[in-house]
Amino acid sequence: MAEVTLSTAVRDSLLSLTDTTKLIDQTQGRLSTGLRVASATDDPVSFFQAETLNDRAFDFNEKKDAIDQSISTVETALGGIESVEAIVRQIKGLATSLKSATGTQFTDLISQFNTLRTQIGTLTEDTSFQGINLVNGTTAQLAVSFSAQTASILTIDAVNISETGLGVEQAVSASDTSFNFSAST
Repeated sequence: MAEVTLSTAVRDSLLSLTDTTKLIDQTQGRLSTGLRVASATDDPVSFFQAETLNDRAFDFNEKKDAIDQSISTVETALGGIESVEAIVRQIKGLATSLKSATGTQFTDLISQFNTLRTQIGTLTEDTSFQGINLVNGTTAQLAVSFSAQTASILTIDAVNISETGLGVEQAVSASDTSFNFSAST
């Protein structure tokens, strides 16, 4: 075979193209991995700094996700509380109506009163998010961690706003014109 002879200018151009190709490959590798250095053998300090930053970013995302879930749990509890409050307002209206009711009106109003009381219990049992119910008086507790520090934890305890927790007892008709019930304020 015949030998190819290259001039100095052509040889320099080929070497420059080879170096440019290596740099393009390196840049594409960085873009595809998001890392400044492909492995620890290239530059150990830069590689481990990038890994540390990735680990911290992952930790921050985990904390953010946990905080978002906790916010949803609290929003669910607040929605339940608002609904119970609306039912309690209805119960108060029925109690006021009972003052002037007679005969079948009286019996119907007591029945409505007891139905609304039961709805409070059902509502508080169903007000949960991912298995955490903060309004039915269980020993449930929501703990939200804001950082790796153990002292940065917010703890929210469940409350009891069910019909028994509120002290709304079932109304019982003593006669067609009187009834007995008790409720905590």
